[in-house]
Amino acid sequence: MSYLFAILYVVCFIVAVVFLVKTLLGKKKGNDTGKSKIITIVAFVLFVAFFILTGVMAPAPSEGTSNNKTASTENDIKQYEDQTKNELPVQDNSANEVSASEPVSDSDVGVVVQGESSEKEPINETVSADASDDISIITRDGHPTYYGSVEESHKVWDDVEKGKIHFGDKSYGHNDKPILSMSAYRNEDVIRSIDVNFENFNNNPNLDIDEVIPLVASYMPYDIMDKWYVFGRSELIASDDGTKANYYVITYSLTDEGGDAYYSKEHSYSGSIDVIIQVHDDIVQSFNISFGTPRWMSSLKQNKYHTEEWLCNLYDFR
Repeated sequence: MSYLFAILYVVCFIVAVVFLVKTLLGKKKGNDTGKSKIITIVAFVLFVAFFILTGVMAPAPSEGTSNNKTASTENDIKQYEDQTKNELPVQDNSANEVSASEPVSDSDVGVVVQGESSEKEPINETVSADASDDISIITRDGHPTYYGSVEESHKVWDDVEKGKIHFGDKSYGHNDKPILSMSAYRNEDVIRSIDVNFENFNNNPNLDIDEVIPLVASYMPYDIMDKWYVFGRSELIASDDGTKANYYVITYSLTDEGGDAYYSKEHSYSGSIDVIIQVHDDIVQSFNISFGTPRWMSSLKQNKYHTEEWLCNLYDFR
């Protein structure tokens, strides 16, 4: 249905532009432009309506689309780069868009959940030996974290086989199958998204959600989080019929002080840090750390998904 709306709003846009030009030309010639004006206005209104409906009815991502997530993130970052540097992003994580708004206050966030991280085994000990080559790459000592340095990421992974690592300061096509991808703003040495795709490993380690959490935690910028962020929420976005992937989501939000510091240009960090772990048949397919969540997650009912309670705070695995 969203594709139909997309076609309709494109048609409306074309009609609006054509009749707007016709109105302007007619006005210069002294012709009656009343009908053209009406058609132009109606077309623009329908264009906006169909555009909104396209977003609301957007389908959930199908299995196997994880290879394109980094490219999508790069496009979003480039599109909103200028605005992000001048305005604080919204705290509403229901849509992966950037706009100006005050950060969430401390009273709006949940309680930090205590875990049992002391009983967890190191991630390298939970995978088979034949998968250790790719696992050893993404678990290298001193690997950068989210908000880490693009320059440092090259020092850690420049020796890795071409195509396995996508760096934040380079452009890539869609033929690679990276095990780890990063994005960054142009001319900035800050990593703005991290995506690890286990389906692209030489041998998928077949980690479950409990086994992958320590690895995800190793990519979190705790020194920055200590200063500016607070635990917001964690939840499971589950498929209604169990046939599609499930998504474990963890969010950290800027504190009031963090928001004030953003406006005073003391830092340029986003309004939230959002972790999304994709799981299918109890096996983790990928995890992503970035700002915001996909637009379809704001329309769970239409996409045959629902939320379930899931308690997790990555601070417990620091």
